Amino acid sequence: MFQRSFVFIIAAACAASIIGQTPEAKKSPEKAAKAMTFTFESGGSYLGVQTAEVTNENFSKFGLREVRGVAVEKVLENSPAQAAGLQKGDVIISVDGDEVTGTRKLTRLIGEIAPDHKTKLVIWRNGSEQEVTATIARRPGPKF
Repeated sequence: MFQRSFVFIIAAACAASIIGQTPEAKKSPEKAAKAMTFTFESGGSYLGVQTAEVTNENFSKFGLREVRGVAVEKVLENSPAQAAGLQKGDVIISVDGDEVTGTRKLTRLIGEIAPDHKTKLVIWRNGSEQEVTATIARRPGPKF
C-alpha cells in the first residue's frame, strides 16, 4: 500500500513539472522586441567615495581610539564628496546623526537620501571630529 502511494506521488509530481514547463504562446515580434530592451539610466543616491572597513587591525592608523566609522580610501573626481572637502584618510563617523558602523550601513544611509538634498557628515580627520555638509547627487550611469 505504501509503495503504491509513493509511486502515485512521484508520478503526480512529474506530471505537474511537465505541465508547468509548457512554453508560452508566441508573441508578436513587436512585443518580443520590447521584452529585450533595457536601459542604462542612472539611479540612486551618490556620495562619491571608495571606502574600507575600520577594523581592530587598522583603527590606530586613522588616529582612532576605537573601531568606529568607515575609512575613505579614495574621493572620486567631480563628486559630492570632493565638493564637500572629504579627503583620503578621513573616517566617516555619522550621516545626519546616524552612526556609521560599516560600509553597508553607509551605503544604506546615503541611499536613503534623495539626490539634490544636503546631508551632514561627521568625519574624523587629524585627531578630531569635524562636520561637513555634502549635497547628494544622482548616481551617474555608464558612458558610451
